[in-house]
Amino acid sequence: MNRQTLLLAAMGVVLLVFFGEPILKLFDSGSIRTPAQPQSKAVKGIDDSGIRALLTSARPDSIAFTPNIWTKDFFFDRNRIIKSQFRLTGISKSEDGYMAIINDEIMQKGSKMLGFTIAKISESEVRLKRHRDRITLELIE
Repeated sequence: MNRQTLLLAAMGVVLLVFFGEPILKLFDSGSIRTPAQPQSKAVKGIDDSGIRALLTSARPDSIAFTPNIWTKDFFFDRNRIIKSQFRLTGISKSEDGYMAIINDEIMQKGSKMLGFTIAKISESEVRLKRHRDRITLELIE
């Protein structure tokens, strides 16, 4: 056998290996059939009840002040969560200026609460600041 015949035989074997089954299916007369396996109609899923229970019981307020939890998230607005820690119930004017009642405590300008300093008190709002965080509490009448 010469080299060309061996090469032709090798190519034939490779073609039979890759395309043998599709070629046989083309010429199948249908006399030999294997029974089709019944497919179950019940879809198996994942039990996610534990995950759903965790998601419904988790509150964003509970993780608001944990260290370094949201410091690297550029788009997260922490003011909404931090603002929920303060409850402004009243503002009063005295000789020394305005005083605010926040979380049932009487506060003046410069007082500190939960790490925030009261920067300004006006007749309808209180402004708090801590480093880069700024919060405005509005009195709802």
